[in-house]
Amino acid sequence: MTGKLHWASLGLFVLLGHVGLLMYSAAWHSPTTDEPAHLAAGLSMWRTGSFSDYSVNPPLVRMVASFPVLFMEHGTDNTSRAPGAFARSEFSVGNDFVRMNGERTLWLLTVARWACIPFSLLGAWTCRVWARDVFGPPAGFVALCLWCLSPMILGHGAVITADVPCAAMFVTTCYAFYIWLSLPTWGAAFTVGILLGTALLTKFTCLLAIPVMVFVWLVSIYPCFRVACMAKNVWQSQTSGEQGNRCKAASGFKHSPGSGVRRQLLQLTVTFLTAIAVVNIGYGFEGSGRRLDSYQFRSRLFTGVPHRTGPLIIDDPATVAASRFGNRFCGSVLGALHIPLPENYLGGIDIQRRDFETPVRSYLFGEWKNGGWWYYYLAGFLVKLPIGTLLLIALASFCFLRTGVRAGAVVELLIGVPLVIVMATCSAQTNMSHHLRYAMPVLPFLFIWISRSVCDWCVQAQCLRVFACTAVVGMSMASLFVFPHSLAFFNVFAGGPNNGQMFLLDSNFDWGQNRIYLREWMEDHPEARPMSFESPLGYDHQLIGLKCIKAPHSPTPGWHAI
Repeated sequence: MTGKLHWASLGLFVLLGHVGLLMYSAAWHSPTTDEPAHLAAGLSMWRTGSFSDYSVNPPLVRMVASFPVLFMEHGTDNTSRAPGAFARSEFSVGNDFVRMNGERTLWLLTVARWACIPFSLLGAWTCRVWARDVFGPPAGFVALCLWCLSPMILGHGAVITADVPCAAMFVTTCYAFYIWLSLPTWGAAFTVGILLGTALLTKFTCLLAIPVMVFVWLVSIYPCFRVACMAKNVWQSQTSGEQGNRCKAASGFKHSPGSGVRRQLLQLTVTFLTAIAVVNIGYGFEGSGRRLDSYQFRSRLFTGVPHRTGPLIIDDPATVAASRFGNRFCGSVLGALHIPLPENYLGGIDIQRRDFETPVRSYLFGEWKNGGWWYYYLAGFLVKLPIGTLLLIALASFCFLRTGVRAGAVVELLIGVPLVIVMATCSAQTNMSHHLRYAMPVLPFLFIWISRSVCDWCVQAQCLRVFACTAVVGMSMASLFVFPHSLAFFNVFAGGPNNGQMFLLDSNFDWGQNRIYLREWMEDHPEARPMSFESPLGYDHQLIGLKCIKAPHSPTPGWHAI
């Protein structure tokens, strides 16, 4: 009991520190490129009940972020919103929001960022309890530290984008599914459904949780199903005796499955139906139940024809036809199906899919390329993860090869399968390989799995346990040394943040988060006038008090902010 209290006390200290770091970072960073659009879209959703703004992502995170702002004095302007079901005007509306509120935007955005901190706390808690359940209390503390002090979590957890909430909800849903696998009950199945539906409201990446759950469940029942083929009465509501022990040992769980395959299948059905209901509630049942052939899609996946690049505003059927918008399901049996999802949910998937089908210029290790690289995320993590984390990955891999998966095969499978599926899916979308944050759901599963490196049964040599603890301390110190500039963190292999632009750009390095720091520097150096500054994306920097002139087209002597 004393040991458990000791680890719990240390964990609480780390969690409180995590909250403090996120609150400080949220207050001292300027709006990133996407944030004004997210905040303006969330406010619009609360006021109008329409979810068409920023439909390329589900609405939960921006609605949570914008909720406290509803009760604060602020101005809104929707004159830049373009008509049409497929318009993408959220960025111009976001710029209007900054223009209406000026420097007060910084305070409004800070409050919105603080409202999203509970998502990161949920991810930290899940990493701790899952690693503790599987590998023991020391592993739980290590997984907690890896989450709370990760530069990527600290950087993206202090903004109102959906990447950290997506990672937190993804791993929490899978942990609840792990609990259900260990003891399938109707209550556990219903809980998994609620969490899955909530995850699906954070980001479309969480749709990958569905094949993960189905695959792991099929694997988990296979050993017992094989036994059932040999003996008819193995699967009962409560297994017992030698056959029950064989089932439990093969599945890797302490508890009896508690139900047969048919009952588990029914419970899974309840889980998915509950998730669909939660998604519909999140969208207010907006347009739910439409026939599939009534949609007008624009991605190649749903239209069946190559799309052309051009304006995203669609106003009338003639424009739709001219732009090759359509529906490949028209005239087919599938077209008559009524989709039990909100129209903007399916429409958002279509918009995002179209983005994935449109090649963009990607930057990696000093090279620009149209269409990107399949190994972009692997290479990105190699330079963005602290050296201590990379050393723990190496040690955990050594432990895995040395000890295997032990009796808890399904338990560790549920940790590894999401990691592999998310990484493989992101790597396959080479057209969109320019934001490492897209693979953020990989991190919590990675943290849980590498926490095994401090387990007594895994690392019996005292020197290796000391090595693992040293790696955790080194990771923490490297992250805190760079803080609060966590978004720009690069490990020593990459030469640190000063050389980050040699490896990655965009949200991996400079996402517009340092404009307040530039403003503070200019106030301390009045001789640096005039200062030119140019930002190709986002809002007008002068609206938040950054008094810079527009950068000249050709280099000239003077002061320039790059």
